[in-house]
Formats: sequence, structure tokens, C-alpha cells
Amino acid sequence: MNRRDVLRLCGLSAFAVAAPGLTDRQARAQERGDAVGSYDGPLFISIHAGGGWDPTSLCDPKGQPAPETLGAVNHYLVDDIRQGPGDLRWAPFGDNDAFFERHGANLRVLNGVDFSTNGHDSGTRHAHSGDLAEGGPAFTALMAAARAAQLPLPFITNGGYDVTRGVVARTRVGSVDTLRRIASPNQRGNDAANSYHHPDAWAAIQAAQAGRGQALVTQARLPRIRESVTRFVAARTSDNVLAQMLEKLPDLNGFSTDLGRQGAVALAAWRSGLTATANLSVGGFDTHGDHDRNHANALTRLTQGIDELWREVERVGAGDQVMVMVASDFGRTPSYNDGNGKDHWPITSMMFLGNGVTPGVIGGTDPTYRVPTAVDPQTLRPSATGVVLTPGMVHRALRSRFGVTGTAVDRDWPIVGAEMPIFG
Repeated sequence: MNRRDVLRLCGLSAFAVAAPGLTDRQARAQERGDAVGSYDGPLFISIHAGGGWDPTSLCDPKGQPAPETLGAVNHYLVDDIRQGPGDLRWAPFGDNDAFFERHGANLRVLNGVDFSTNGHDSGTRHAHSGDLAEGGPAFTALMAAARAAQLPLPFITNGGYDVTRGVVARTRVGSVDTLRRIASPNQRGNDAANSYHHPDAWAAIQAAQAGRGQALVTQARLPRIRESVTRFVAARTSDNVLAQMLEKLPDLNGFSTDLGRQGAVALAAWRSGLTATANLSVGGFDTHGDHDRNHANALTRLTQGIDELWREVERVGAGDQVMVMVASDFGRTPSYNDGNGKDHWPITSMMFLGNGVTPGVIGGTDPTYRVPTAVDPQTLRPSATGVVLTPGMVHRALRSRFGVTGTAVDRDWPIVGAEMPIFG
């Protein structure tokens, strides 16, 4: 076995890494019954609303002053707009009421963010990397590389923008059943009592694997190779951390949305010390036709999924350790097309929940949803001499908050944007 093969196998399969001592999070994890793995930092979850959502149907509402003006921007009146804590307002759309009434007091909402594009690929990249230019790694990849590159599953993804540029390995999670088969290779299907080999035969197989693994460790001369082989051997044992992760996984049949199920898997991986970042995704927002009906359905899937994810975060007592970012490709036009749909528009919004973010609304747009509001870079209040929010500013704040600023990946992949206290 050569060096490349060993490192490849370890990157795919090393699920057990011990860390000496207990940090505060690890101590809390033990109290919750979590496995204590090698990662003890926060979990960052990026949710992508694929297709280009309409913030005027969500968190930057633009109602009409009278019935005869309906359809100028939206088909609801100014008087129908809902009001929450502080400056928070939302549109009478989909499941918005239930979502904002439950989570509004903890949301950081950024309105009037200029993506400078109305292209799906470029907008998605700008939202999740902070860089409009082609090829930049997703923030989820950068944070995983800076904070948890040694983990077996540092960055797991269910879609959205998950470009890594080689800074870290990504793991695409397509099926929980696949993870179960990897964790329990002797089990047939979902029946723990139904196995391929007799227990005695399976014990002999495991003993032979352990012997061969120990031989590989003994033969390894270079310290890095020995460490990698040791991790690989640990991953082959029956009590590997992947199995522990699956034990942390709640019954996914209890979730009504795919987004909630994606989030439950990400949270279980983090609780097992395997994962630092995760991409989740939900689609259906490219509503060029019948916008109101189709967008209401897409927003309901999104907000109900976020709610299910956050209920699971609260159930395991991790609200102070998890941040969720929600973004889309871009916004939608301030008027309807001939098919009663809305087309692509570069001005949009972003939302953040958890990990101690200061709740409130930053930025905005004019009543026609055509002009973004400039804000003072320090106070974040509207200012005629201020700056318009951009994804680069948001991602500089993310890098600072999560310990990426100043690291090698931060220097290798710089972004343009003013330093702003976006999260309070």
C-alpha cells in the first residue's frame, strides 16, 4: 500500500479520532450523551434556497397601498404586512406567520444585499463563498479546512454550492441507509438480527482485519503515515464513530420535510465529533410562472424545514453552538411578467439564526424594491454616505466569527468587502 492509497482510504473511512482532555463543549456533549470526538467547535449550517427566492414574499415585504394597485410589486396590501420584534416585518405568504412568530426574535435579517448578478451559478457562488468570481471555495469548505481538516467528515453536503478547490474533503450525503450499511457491514438490510455471517465467523473476520491493521501500523515508518494508518485501522472496528453517529440520529420518519431530515443527519454527525460544517438545500424558487402559488409552496417547505431543524437543535441543547445561514441565488423582479411570474433580480436577502447572533434587521430596499439601502459600516444603520451590503461583507464577518480569518485558506482565497459587525 503506497502513501497515496493510505491517505485516500483514511480520508474516506477514518471515523475514530481521540482527543485528550475535555473542553467545555465536550463536557456539555457528555452531559447530553454525545460521543466525544476530535472536534469541539461550533457547527455551521448553510441552507440554499435553490432557484432564486423573492424576499418581498418573505422578509422584505412590499405591499400595495390600495386594491387598485395590486400587482405593481405584489398582490397584497401594505396593511397586510406582519410586524415582529424591532424592525422585523414579513409578507403574508406561505407559512411565514408560524415561522417568524416562532423564530423572529432570534433572527438576523439582511435585506437589500447586492449580489451583482442574476445568474443561477454565479449568484449561488456569490451567496455561499462571498466571491462573484468563478472557482472560490464555499465558506463551509473554508471553515472545515481551517477548523477541522483532520476530521473524517469535516464538511458534509446535500447540494447547494459545495466547491472545495481541494482545501478539504467533502462528503455528499445521499442516503442514510448507505451510512448504515457502512457502519454495520455484517447486517442485512435494516434488521439488526439478520446478518451475513454467523457471529463466530464475523468475530474471526474482525480479528483477522485487526491483525492486518496492526501489521500496517507496525510497517509504517513515517509519523504522518503511521498516524493515518492508525486512524484507518480504528475506522474498521465495530465501535467506530460512524456507528455512534447513527445512534445519535433521531427517527427520520418523525420529520415532515426533507430539509429537516438533512439537518438531523448533519447535527448527529457534529454531535459525534465528525463534522464542522454542512450544506443543506431545498429547491422550487425559480418561479417564472404563477409566482404567488409556487413561491408560497416553496417558502412553506423552506420555513417548515428550518423549524424542524431548529427544534432538533433545541432538543439536544445545542442552540448556542449552531449557526444557520439561509440564502438563495438572487432575488426576483419587482414586477410580474406576462405569465404572472417573476424573473431574476440581483437584490436579495440573507437570514441567520443561532450561535449568539444579535437579532434584528440590517439594510433594506425602497418601496418599489429597486434601490437597496446604504448602511453605515460601523452602526449598520441607514446612511446616505454608507455602503450597500454585499456577500463579500457578509463572508468577511463569517470568517472572523468562525476563526477562519488569518489562516492559510483565508490568505489563499481573499474576498473583497468592508469589515462590518454584521452579527453584532
